[in-house]
Amino acid sequence: MNQHKPKILVFYDYFDPAYKAGGPIRSIVNLVRYMEDEIDFYIIAGNTDHDGTVLEVESDVWLSYGKSSKVAYLRPASRNLTFVQSLIEDIPINLIYVNGIYSPFTTILPLRLAKKWKKKVAIAPRGMLQKTSRSIKPIKKWFYLFALRKLLIPGSVQWQVTTQQEFDDLVDWWPVLKRRTKLIGNVPHFSPLLNRNTEKKEVIKFGTVALISPMKNIHLVLDAMNEIKVPVKYHIYGPIKDREYWEQCQKLINKLPVHIQFTHHGAIPPPDTEKVIRDFHFYIQPSRSENFGHSIFEAFNQGVPVIISDQTPWRNLATKKAGWDVSLKGEELLKAIRQAIEMQENEYREWRKGARKIAENYMSESHLKNKYLDLFQDR
Repeated sequence: MNQHKPKILVFYDYFDPAYKAGGPIRSIVNLVRYMEDEIDFYIIAGNTDHDGTVLEVESDVWLSYGKSSKVAYLRPASRNLTFVQSLIEDIPINLIYVNGIYSPFTTILPLRLAKKWKKKVAIAPRGMLQKTSRSIKPIKKWFYLFALRKLLIPGSVQWQVTTQQEFDDLVDWWPVLKRRTKLIGNVPHFSPLLNRNTEKKEVIKFGTVALISPMKNIHLVLDAMNEIKVPVKYHIYGPIKDREYWEQCQKLINKLPVHIQFTHHGAIPPPDTEKVIRDFHFYIQPSRSENFGHSIFEAFNQGVPVIISDQTPWRNLATKKAGWDVSLKGEELLKAIRQAIEMQENEYREWRKGARKIAENYMSESHLKNKYLDLFQDR
């Protein structure tokens, strides 16, 4: 560890090799890898994945991660203030970075720790305070968030959001946060284009890589596919987060015509994501909302045009020949699917270039490194 580098204590319930909690894990892993030359990260997480599977890691001790970071995977019995204090008592922490909002372990505990040790705090809600998220189980969340505000002194905490919509929703929840919130984009996985043999003349292959939950609106895709009259393949990769919702989707799957080939593959490790998405003709995910959408970005990264909702940061895609951002009302989703199917090979190649350009522009124009240094040094 470099004594002159800022030392940031990171909290989130799950961390690599966990992956079934979706985007927030990928956001944190990518951030650590992207910034580890400038920052020493100490990550505290649980020792399980989102589905309760115990990770094959040593628990309750600091383990090396990447070039210079450390991670501690805590058992349930160790997820308390006393044990966490014993872990960090010899580390000169500069700032505590809280990810997420609704966890007693990785939200409430670090806030108590920061108050006791008089440490600066930055909170990244990871989309959990957006209006669409707050509308799910709203009464329970209202009481929790009311109590959380009692713990927070507005001037003592820096907030980070990743999109303008997330900023607007955060300020709607608590207007005093307007001057203490920084808009800094997520750090995505960015890599060279992989070799790809898929041609448009094959049976069109749509795909989704996401947690299976109402937020992802998979049922809307299935409803639309029921109207398609030509052979199409639709593949979903991702763990089932909401069993009741998946049962509703299965009823729609059973009604699909025989020329619609549907396959659910289950969860896949993040390193496999780019290879899976590379083989789609079109990526489709009309989510209720996304504060980033790592799988959507991965599609751009691999030059795969997307069909998504207009509730993400990725807008005006058709004019950029990169995909469609559709309204969740009316027939726009079905129309986009039909346009994708009917697209000619030469035009499709242009749209692949347009999709890749979205990823390249994001990486060149976001100035992420300087913005994260400002956040962690509270400048």
